[in-house]
Parts: sequence; C-alpha cells; structure tokens
Amino acid sequence: MSMGGVFTPKHHARAGAAAPREVAPDGRALARPWRIVSPAVTRLVQQLRAARPQPWWPRVIGMACVGVAILAVVGPVVPVSRKVPAPSSARPVPSLVNLRAHSPDGPQEGAPARFAWLAGDLSPPFTLALLDAGYRELISIEGIDGTSWVCDARVAGCLATGNTFHWFVSGMRDGVACRSPLASFAIR
Repeated sequence: MSMGGVFTPKHHARAGAAAPREVAPDGRALARPWRIVSPAVTRLVQQLRAARPQPWWPRVIGMACVGVAILAVVGPVVPVSRKVPAPSSARPVPSLVNLRAHSPDGPQEGAPARFAWLAGDLSPPFTLALLDAGYRELISIEGIDGTSWVCDARVAGCLATGNTFHWFVSGMRDGVACRSPLASFAIR
C-alpha cells in the first residue's frame, strides 16, 4: 500500500486543499465506472446472496477450531516424559569396567619384554591380542592368570619387524566380555 493511499483522506481534509479532480482538461469524466456501484446493483447482489442457501456446518467447525486453539493457548504446558521404553531386543549395558592396557604405550627403544594392564574388578583369565599397524590380529594369547605377561619367542618374532603395533586385553565379567581400549606402541 502506498503512502498516498494511507494519507489521502487526511490530505483532502486539510483546510484549503483542493478536491480531487473529477473531469479531465479535455472534458471527459475521470470516474472509474467499474468501481462505482449503483444502488440497483447493490440490491441485486443482496437478493442473490439471500436466495442462495448457506450450509451451517462450516461455522460450527470454525468455532470448534477457535475453541481448541484457545484451549491450547490457555492450557498448561506438560513436559515430555524422559522415560522411553527400550525394545525387547536391547540387552542391558554392563556397568563401567576399569580395564586398561597400561604398558607398553608410546615409542619404545626395543621390543618390550612385558605387557601389563590394570584389571580393576575383573578376575583372570585374560586374553591379550596383538595387532599390526593395519589393525590385523597378529597373535592372541589366551588364559593369562595375572595382570602382566612376559613376551615369549612367538611375540618377539612378530615384534622384530620394528613397526607400529596395537594391543588390547579382554576378560569376562558376569558372563559379558569386557575389552580394554587399544594401546599403541612403536618400535624404533
């Protein structure tokens, strides 16, 4: 909407302002006949609308929608429940286990002589797995009774290549396998 359309009535209401022109300089009428509705046309339109039957149900549905909207605005906001049921196929998550590969970790001057780990509340037997730089399993030693293991000839042969290696230790707790995070070491 233009500013002229907003302020036109005020402009004409001012004292001394000229009235809008109704006749052009050449004598033709400036009124737009399609915008001027005659009283006869107004009566005809009212008669046609009164003769046409209007359904009653749209007003009822409209009022019901307005009522629901008012209830939604006025009604209290209920927080969303945080309790979401788990699917029946989900197994219980075991509590945190403090199983951590301790040594060797980081760069080494030579092949390590011993692997050691912190077992927390896990009890033996443990399984030690040695992986190469591409995370392929080189060797797995099962049935370790303590929290450390001395390297034997098989592991020394794998470590003789002098590369980056990864290892982890695993054990059982309440029938669930628990595994330590990977530890990495490099032999220079």
